[in-house]
Amino acid sequence: MNNADHEELDAVCGNCNHSFPAEAGGSILGIYLKDPEFDPYIERLLENDFACCAELIGPKRFLVDRQACSDFDPIEVVGDEAELSPELTADIQALAAKGQLTPENVKTALAAESFRRTDWSKAPTDDYVRRLHAASTVRSRDEALSL
Repeated sequence: MNNADHEELDAVCGNCNHSFPAEAGGSILGIYLKDPEFDPYIERLLENDFACCAELIGPKRFLVDRQACSDFDPIEVVGDEAELSPELTADIQALAAKGQLTPENVKTALAAESFRRTDWSKAPTDDYVRRLHAASTVRSRDEALSL
């Protein structure tokens, strides 16, 4: 990371590549992925399968705002040249104020932002409409609407 182009991140666990949420959806708790005890579970954890080692996670989780250890590897902030829209900024601030700023809620806010930015007058819909009408189950309707 080029510090001339980016602000230097605080040396806390939440800003480290070795830190990972301790539960699905994220939280203020994390786990240290370099811990050898997590090695057999890394792939499943990355797929958000926290049940695979829940008994291990419990005693090893920590607050992500704690001071980082000597293995601190700062995350790289990419794409800081793009500004957030006022609507997206307001959505994120509202989530933070409610204590609901989780990865899933941020994904939802980003999806809403994408929806707001789409010029629906130019969006092709024929294929989606055809697939939606042909769908017979809730799952097939969801799949028909996915991009």
